[in-house]
Amino acid sequence: MVWLVDPEARSLEMHLPDAAPQMLAGDDLVEGGATLPGFRAAVRDFFPD
Repeated sequence: MVWLVDPEARSLEMHLPDAAPQMLAGDDLVEGGATLPGFRAAVRDFFPD
């Protein structure tokens, strides 16, 4: 799992094996899956106001 975080766009691009990249922003949720079990956060939480 790889997350590319873009602070200027306040977005996150998530790459998982054997899957197309996902663009996430705002209230979209990022989940850790098997790599980070139990992790869950909204993309907006990655960026200070």
